[in-house]
Amino acid sequence: LILRKETMVITHLNGVNMKTNKWLLDGFPRNVSQATTLDRGFDLDLVIVLNIPHEEIVERLRHRMVHLPSGRSYHSLWNPPKNEGKDDETGEALIVRDDDKPEQVRERLRVYEENTKPVVDHYEALKKAVIFTGTESDIIWPVMKEHIYKNFSL
Repeated sequence: LILRKETMVITHLNGVNMKTNKWLLDGFPRNVSQATTLDRGFDLDLVIVLNIPHEEIVERLRHRMVHLPSGRSYHSLWNPPKNEGKDDETGEALIVRDDDKPEQVRERLRVYEENTKPVVDHYEALKKAVIFTGTESDIIWPVMKEHIYKNFSL
């Protein structure tokens, strides 16, 4: 049995009481087909888009290291491990994921432009997309948070 990702997400969301629960989807929908499926079942309030220059993304991921068993993530510039190349809790080796290597990141960004950018255009046309541009999370996050709290009763 093969289930399409949008079918699984919609089925799960159908079990959530939308009047009493706030919810956030990260990384979905990834294409216009998934977006229109989502639109048929739900009236979205907001679609947040983080617009970060591609080379900034490549550079950020180039410095990321992960501890695979736990999922803990480190960054050699902003959140380095206490001991180089070792997980802080276990001392086990950290790795750079293959898909974080610059050539792989650039390919993922190409796929994003091809498949996911039209989703942004779709929600912009529906006046549901809010685009935040920036390169520093400590600057982007307060602006996003203010927008969310101002427009929703949280």
